[in-house]
Amino acid sequence: MISRIALEFEPIKDDSILLPKNFVYILQSFVYELGREGDLHGKIYNTNNKFYHLFTYSSIIGKHSFVNGTHLFKGPIKIYFSSPVEDFCMTVAEKVLKKSDYKIGNQAIKVKSIMPVKEPDFEETMYFTALSPITVHKTIEEGGSRKTVYLNPDDPQFKEFLIKNITSKYIAFTETNEDLKISIEPFKVENKDFKIMLYEKDKEKPFVIKGWTGIYKIEGKLDLIKFAYRSGIGARNSQGFGFIEKV
Repeated sequence: MISRIALEFEPIKDDSILLPKNFVYILQSFVYELGREGDLHGKIYNTNNKFYHLFTYSSIIGKHSFVNGTHLFKGPIKIYFSSPVEDFCMTVAEKVLKKSDYKIGNQAIKVKSIMPVKEPDFEETMYFTALSPITVHKTIEEGGSRKTVYLNPDDPQFKEFLIKNITSKYIAFTETNEDLKISIEPFKVENKDFKIMLYEKDKEKPFVIKGWTGIYKIEGKLDLIKFAYRSGIGARNSQGFGFIEKV
C-alpha cells in the first residue's frame, strides 16, 4: 500500500512563489483542487456522530523567507499528502498527472514530480516530528455562548484528547471493537513550536487556529501507530494539521 506521496511543483513565470501571511485556506483550496477528480472529499467515516475525512497534508516545504509580510518561496515547493485509505493517494496522483498546470492563490505553477514515499519501519515505540502544527481544542460554554479553547502540551488533557481523537478515527475506519492501546505525548516541544494561524476564507469572518509542532512520542499497537502516521494526529487533519514524520 502506498499511503503517502510527495507532490513537487515549480513556478511557471519566474523562480519564486509569493503567498500572503495567512495562507492556510489558500493551501487547503489548492490541495482540494488537486484531489477534486480524485474524489478527495468523497469518503466520510463516522463514529458516535463524529465525521472524519481520513487524509492530511504537510505545510509547504521549500526555500523560504518572510519578506514584507508575505511568504516568498524560491524555486520548487513540495507538499506531502497522506491517507490510510487503500489506493487513495495513488488515485489522487493519477488524476493530478492529467493536468500539469495549477494555481496556488494567484500564482501559476506546474507539476514537476509526483513520487511515492516509502513508509518507515514501524515499532511499538517511535518518535515523530510534526511537519504541520498539531491542534487540540475543546468547546466550552461561556456567558451563554460557545467558545473554542485550544490546549497546549503542558495541559494533561492535551494527551487525552490526542488519544481519544486517534482511537475514534481508527474505530470509524476499521469498525473494530478491539482493545486499543496507544500513548501519544509531547517529547520535545518548545515555545518556538507554538503556531498561531488565521484561517481567512473568502467573505467569511476569519478565525484563529492554534497548534504546536515539535517532536512527539507514540507508543502502542503497531496498527494504531501506522494509522496515526497515515492519517495525522489531533484535529483538523483534512485542513492540513497534524501531519507527522518519523524523526
